[in-house]
Amino acid sequence: MSEKITAFENLADFFVGFWGLLNALPLAVVIAGFGIYIAYQQLRTNRDNLREKLFERRIRVYEEVRTVLGEVMRSGTGKPSEDGVPLDYKLGKAAMDAKFLFGFEVSEFIEEIRHKVIDMQMHESLMEARDQDREKHIEMKYEYFRWLIKQHDPLFEHVKKYLKFEK
Repeated sequence: MSEKITAFENLADFFVGFWGLLNALPLAVVIAGFGIYIAYQQLRTNRDNLREKLFERRIRVYEEVRTVLGEVMRSGTGKPSEDGVPLDYKLGKAAMDAKFLFGFEVSEFIEEIRHKVIDMQMHESLMEARDQDREKHIEMKYEYFRWLIKQHDPLFEHVKKYLKFEK
């Protein structure tokens, strides 16, 4: 008879343990759900941080190009800015950064601006030569100048889709 009681006690212990496991299961599910929620929030935070960093880098390139265009507009020349850095160097760096931060189209547009600045600089130096082509170089310089000062809006149109900070 004692064997039957022992088996019965073992069976009762099994059901008590099983019942305790079933009672603990909802708590485990709640804890797991809370862990999943925390992981999801971290994912969203990291994604937002990445978008913010990309935005900051993109706006820096955009502002650099705008600064160069403003310098050309202010001075009327393609000579180095007040900090002594050549304008074509600044645009070359911006174009290189744009290859990684923007699409190909934006990088090519910045390169086009850079080439116009270089051409304007070339005509500026040649118009000082006082030869028979001086008038031609003056006209070409101002043709490039007129083109460059009209590039603020097209620049914005090229980069605006990359400067959104939407989810």
